[in-house]
Amino acid sequence: MKKAVRYSLYSAVTAALCVAFCILCHFSRQERNTDLCKSVEIAFADSLHFLDTEDVAVCIDDNYGTPVGKKYGEVDLKKIEDILEMKPDIARSEAWMTTDGVLHVLVFHRRPVCMFRDGQNCFYADASGFIFPVHDDPVTGVPVIDGPASTNVEHLTEIMDIVNNLPDGICRMQIDSRCNISFFREDGPEKFLFGQPEGKEEKFDKYGKYIGRILPSAEGKGYTSVDLRYANQIICK
Repeated sequence: MKKAVRYSLYSAVTAALCVAFCILCHFSRQERNTDLCKSVEIAFADSLHFLDTEDVAVCIDDNYGTPVGKKYGEVDLKKIEDILEMKPDIARSEAWMTTDGVLHVLVFHRRPVCMFRDGQNCFYADASGFIFPVHDDPVTGVPVIDGPASTNVEHLTEIMDIVNNLPDGICRMQIDSRCNISFFREDGPEKFLFGQPEGKEEKFDKYGKYIGRILPSAEGKGYTSVDLRYANQIICK
């Protein structure tokens, strides 16, 4: 058989196989789109406990409808994700279907980096400054910020800039009505006077010098007030 003829036959067979594969995929996709969603499996991508699987299932059922019993092609995965991400506790969600008829939903909790406290009222903020409620199972290990709610909201951007750069070991901050900031160490008696948010880099640098140089000294053990507000000075009392 001539080489040209063999090449033509090979091309024809390859083309026929490609067409057959495309047709098979088309019908397979159509068949899949008519399959039914049989169940919903909900999981969490972190160890926080603001929500449980029942909370997420109820949110889907109340705002989207029950996916179980719907055809694959009728389940709007993007809409389910959008509905879940409207809840303040949820930062992100992912929804997908598998060939066994299961709708999988993966939930990412919104992670707090601090808790604002104004008397009896408390609320969390994430690293972006998004505010969301405190639940019955509070997160431990995040700094608590005491101060008027109006001040916290008005100066939220500056406050979050401080919070996101806090050195390790800071457990609590105080903010007055003029946005003067003080903070406290987890394992020390000192009150650190930080003042206004401006100049935070120099003030945090002075805090590091206090921890590394002054605190280990004999005199450092007795200080209860450390003033970081003034240029080139650390005033300890």
